[in-house]
Amino acid sequence: MEIPVSRTAGLRPHPSNWKKEPEKASTHCLYCSQPVPNHTTECVVPQRTVVVQFTTMMVISMPRCFDEEAINFAMNDSSACMSRYVEQLEREANQEEGMCHICARSEMKYIREASAEDHEQLSYIAEKQDQ
Repeated sequence: MEIPVSRTAGLRPHPSNWKKEPEKASTHCLYCSQPVPNHTTECVVPQRTVVVQFTTMMVISMPRCFDEEAINFAMNDSSACMSRYVEQLEREANQEEGMCHICARSEMKYIREASAEDHEQLSYIAEKQDQ
């Protein structure tokens, strides 16, 4: 689904961005050079939503007595919440300032374009857009 584009999206008026054409700094998109809010079809500013699958490798703790079946049940079918593993990934990603420690062991894969049902079922929360 397409996400509405704000009237200021793409404006990056810092002088270092517009050394050759400073007069366009407050009126044109930095990425496609068109007057904002008119962006080209190749511009990175207009966004849409897609469904992706995220896969990562991580080390977690489990009770010693759990076999593979019990571990799979604990992670997927019990009352344990996946958010604790997401929180662990966040901590691991930020172990050292400026160094991500999860990208080399993770993968995201495009599944499909997002539908209204996906937004509802997968709880899409829109990022704050420039106004």
